[in-house]
Amino acid sequence: MKWPFGRKINRQSTINAVVQSRPDYYQPYRDSLYYLPPPNDPIILESLRRALPILNAATDQLVRLTGNVKIVWDSQRVQDEWDVWAQNCRVAPLGKGFNRWLNGQQERALIGGTGASEILIDPAGRDIAGFQYLSARSLRMRVDENDPTQVVIAQQQTYNPVPVQLDPDFIVLNAHAPRDDSPYGRSLFTDIPFVAELLLEMIHAQKQNWERMGARSYAVNVEVPPGLSPGVDVGSLMNNLLSQIKTSFTEAMASRKRRGVIKDFFGAGNIKISTIGADGTELEFQIPWRSAMEQIIAATHLPSWMLGLHWATTERLSDEQAQTLEAVLNDYRDEYTPSALKVATLWAMVRGYGSAIPVAEWPETSLRDQLNAARAQAMQAQAESIRERTGMALWRSGVFDQEEYAEYVTGEETVEIATPMLEPPALPSPVGFGGSESASVGNLSARESEQKSGRLTYGV
Repeated sequence: MKWPFGRKINRQSTINAVVQSRPDYYQPYRDSLYYLPPPNDPIILESLRRALPILNAATDQLVRLTGNVKIVWDSQRVQDEWDVWAQNCRVAPLGKGFNRWLNGQQERALIGGTGASEILIDPAGRDIAGFQYLSARSLRMRVDENDPTQVVIAQQQTYNPVPVQLDPDFIVLNAHAPRDDSPYGRSLFTDIPFVAELLLEMIHAQKQNWERMGARSYAVNVEVPPGLSPGVDVGSLMNNLLSQIKTSFTEAMASRKRRGVIKDFFGAGNIKISTIGADGTELEFQIPWRSAMEQIIAATHLPSWMLGLHWATTERLSDEQAQTLEAVLNDYRDEYTPSALKVATLWAMVRGYGSAIPVAEWPETSLRDQLNAARAQAMQAQAESIRERTGMALWRSGVFDQEEYAEYVTGEETVEIATPMLEPPALPSPVGFGGSESASVGNLSARESEQKSGRLTYGV
């Protein structure tokens, strides 16, 4: 297989790029007096993700809605080379693609609070070989004491008690919602462990209730038949009776389960069969579960139906929700645009295009904007059709001639007439704008009602 940059892979070497970081699974967890420990507990966050799949769904939706950035260059030659590189650059260990890397960077920042990657330069120093994510558990950061606007980045590596400082020129760092002077970001789910614990307790209690009452157990109570003679051994009699009832009842239940055959059983005496636990009152689950889930969903800034929770039959994205969601997505794009431009600028430098200037372009924020634009275009086309038919009616009535009609329809003062005409041409009947012009007398009332309701757009 050919290396995407035209260089062959050295099969005898395990590293094909200059790497200064190490994978997380090589080093133990150590704190340092010189660096601040991460504020987010990765163990708790990982446990929350496993226990509540909706958190993964929220992260995926936010990354998907943010979209893919497109880097535009001022040179077509640079643009062509970038497009090829952006599609084939490697993302360790198995990924490929520039936007694949940036999406993973955002996902790690949302979940862990801090997303960090190393830009891997090929051994010749002439190209960017790819990217390697850095585990948030191994990162150690602090604010530079000489320059508070800079962050010193280090990594706890194997067999080294002191974190190893990394070159910031080859590290891409994104902190989600940092607080105060901390260089670390805060996870999107930092504020939900208490509510999540309550929700998980409810789900666990519901699970226990189903284990206890889902497959119900029965209690069989047999009373001693009256009228027994004094010499009868009641204990032996009851043991034999209970044994027969137990055998018959078990056989009846097993026949229903295994063969689907409903069988009856018979016994002597007063036999009462009741369900164990059936008289217990079960606590309300739906309302408190929804209340707790709403608190969790509020932290994601997403409407509930985007996460698969349809609490109403007519849920849709309101204007207020759309504006809020668009503001959140624009903030994410502003946050990750510098990271994309940093990589693009470094790529241009190592390839010898230092004077090239990259520009980051994002897709449209939401479908609502596109829908409103399409609706405005349709209304514009409808207005032009009405104007054309009105001008045509004035031309037929003798108010306009052909030149005045053309100026009225186009809105221009001077219009060059390609084909002079003495009479206006016949226009086809409008479709979808209120029906035919020649409405019958019997349909006048219907047309009047349409005009009152606003459904009839025009009539000439």
